[in-house]
Amino acid sequence: RAALRQLEGGLGSALEAQLDELTRVAAQIEAGLDFPDEDLPTTETRELRRQLDGVIDRLTGLRDSFALGTRLTRGARIAIVGPPNAGKSSLLNRLVNEDRALVDHTPGTTRDVVEAQGEVGGIPTTFWDTAGMRSRADRLERRGIEKTIAAAAQADLVLAVIDGTAGGDQLTSGLHPLLRNLGDRQTPLVIAVNKRDLPTWRPCSLSDLPHPSAATVPVSALDGTGIEQLGQQLHHALVDDVDDTSVILTTQRQHSAVVSCLENATRAADLLTSNGDLELVAADLRFAMEALAVLWGKKPVDGVIETLFSSFCIGK
Repeated sequence: RAALRQLEGGLGSALEAQLDELTRVAAQIEAGLDFPDEDLPTTETRELRRQLDGVIDRLTGLRDSFALGTRLTRGARIAIVGPPNAGKSSLLNRLVNEDRALVDHTPGTTRDVVEAQGEVGGIPTTFWDTAGMRSRADRLERRGIEKTIAAAAQADLVLAVIDGTAGGDQLTSGLHPLLRNLGDRQTPLVIAVNKRDLPTWRPCSLSDLPHPSAATVPVSALDGTGIEQLGQQLHHALVDDVDDTSVILTTQRQHSAVVSCLENATRAADLLTSNGDLELVAADLRFAMEALAVLWGKKPVDGVIETLFSSFCIGK
């Protein structure tokens, strides 16, 4: 759907609309700078700032869509983390429908990162099964935990697996530092409370976890209870409520152009509000327009001149 929208010109239309809006604002500022003796209408700074804020808001949404666009094109990466013997490897096997990881009752079976391919709601996904996190670990386990931390840092989403039959500190043993870091980086987190099939399983409160928006799903990797709901939650976290009709950035070139435009437009808006030099505002707007215009091979200054002479009675 994203590819079809691009083929139909959806992204081009969205970006060109922002370029046109920037061009109109730039023309109004240039008119006052270049033709101070002409009888030009004065536009309040507040109105110009309002127009720029609208462009900035829309460009921010486009910039943020690149994370989803990247996941759609190269696939998502989900790191499965948790204490030893919580059932991470069993859950991986359940999610990819094959015996990809070794499973044993002995804690610490997984020492290295095990990679498996699957999909989540149509998004191709690479799952990383990682070593168990615990504070007391031997030298080899510590090396495995270092790889777990590295995998979580690179992941688009972290799936934390905990043992619903454990109690107290065992629920999230060794996870707090990792989850605190994820919260700071705003990495999506989903928590699977495993072993739902066992009679000793209990719902647990994880309100003290150092992550602001973790979703919790009761599951059983053994019999498949809750796996469908877990998949839905993973998909929801990956797409982050993006509307199916949204325009999405899918290439690094598009993303770089939007980021550059956004930075310069924001600087121009801030200067405008602080009564900064209008020549600097005009320069930042030119840089902003050039960043977007490169996607079409246009010269933004031509658009400013055309808008300026069509909107104002200059030289007549």
